[in-house]
Amino acid sequence: MIRIEPKTAKFLEEQPKNLQCKIPPMENYMELTNMVYYNPAITYRTFHYNLECHIVASGEMMYHDFLTSTEVKTYHIVKTTNGHYFMVNLNEWSKYAGEVVSDGAKA
Repeated sequence: MIRIEPKTAKFLEEQPKNLQCKIPPMENYMELTNMVYYNPAITYRTFHYNLECHIVASGEMMYHDFLTSTEVKTYHIVKTTNGHYFMVNLNEWSKYAGEVVSDGAKA
């Protein structure tokens, strides 16, 4: 799970197809493409930090591994209840958070 800072403050309202984000603490910017935005319906709780969060968007990041080939990975953009954003690889999502069921327990 990587904390990110969207380049624009209201990126959820604007819903661009490409999204540029900063990965703190360094000034590294990365771009996610083919963005899909969600109206959060399911609440999750992170395992390590015990924060409630919602998946607010998904996008793809393409990178080139010089030893093998170019890969495209899908990432979720997750917003926590304290207002922070994180980027989580779709394949690793189940390692970081679990669904909160109505009685407050994790599914």
